[in-house]
Amino acid sequence: MQTYKVGKQILDKYADRIIRILRDKGITGLYDNRKKLVYATLESRDEDIISIYGHSSGLICNYAVYALYIPEYLSGKVADRLSSLNKIIAPGGFFYIDHSTQCIAFTTLYKAYDLEIRQELPSFISFCTRSTDLFLQYGEVFYKLIKNK
Repeated sequence: MQTYKVGKQILDKYADRIIRILRDKGITGLYDNRKKLVYATLESRDEDIISIYGHSSGLICNYAVYALYIPEYLSGKVADRLSSLNKIIAPGGFFYIDHSTQCIAFTTLYKAYDLEIRQELPSFISFCTRSTDLFLQYGEVFYKLIKNK
């Protein structure tokens, strides 16, 4: 098994594959060659979903945000609901409130070793779309919770 050095070249090499996988699901993606990040957006029925793919310490990381502001007075209620959902979806990432945006975020990681072979596996394809899939699955719940409906 060949191991690839994780660094800027990981996303240089696999950004196109990530973007193709996203495009197959109707998600717009682009690669910022200077910052070595893949950005993706999807306009959902309720709110936009914004994702960033990067690399760190042997991992490809996906950070996604459901772009609906959570009022401070609802933070505890939303955090409790996210904690319950995390038990259902584990392993494979987790929901939380990103306090820099005050939105619901989701993070998942993928080991970057032997990626040349693994990029065609269902596990890699699932990694690329997991955050969007989960936000689409639970988006209506999030929207009603945050909008108090």
